[in-house]
Amino acid sequence: MTKRDPKKKSFGVGYAGDGPLKSRNIIVGGYRTSLQLELSMWDALEEIGSREGLSINKLCSSIKQRIEEQARHRGVPPDEAEAALTSAIPVFVANYYRCSSTEDGHRFAGHGGGDPFLGTPLQRPPDATITAAPPR
Repeated sequence: MTKRDPKKKSFGVGYAGDGPLKSRNIIVGGYRTSLQLELSMWDALEEIGSREGLSINKLCSSIKQRIEEQARHRGVPPDEAEAALTSAIPVFVANYYRCSSTEDGHRFAGHGGGDPFLGTPLQRPPDATITAAPPR
């Protein structure tokens, strides 16, 4: 396994899941906890919280509460219902943006032009050139 370059930078949108995790202490349900998420997930939580008028603490508490409500509704015993918040957050973020996307929004972001990676962490940097893979 190779060491990561500590100077590795994102393309301005966040890491594409291969970057370092960032730990943050937050309050969930009145208790202090530490979460490790990719930088893009923290950015997304901040953006969603801003749009919805919620702090990250309140947003994460609400996500945790919904997970527990769904487990109770399915009849899952409380000791088996403990869901990892770090797993639920990316699912929530993806579905939040998926539900809020519109055709007009896609056109504004430049989507539909053959490059679905525009505006995502997988977007090529402006100076990247496309090269063919070497023949095998």
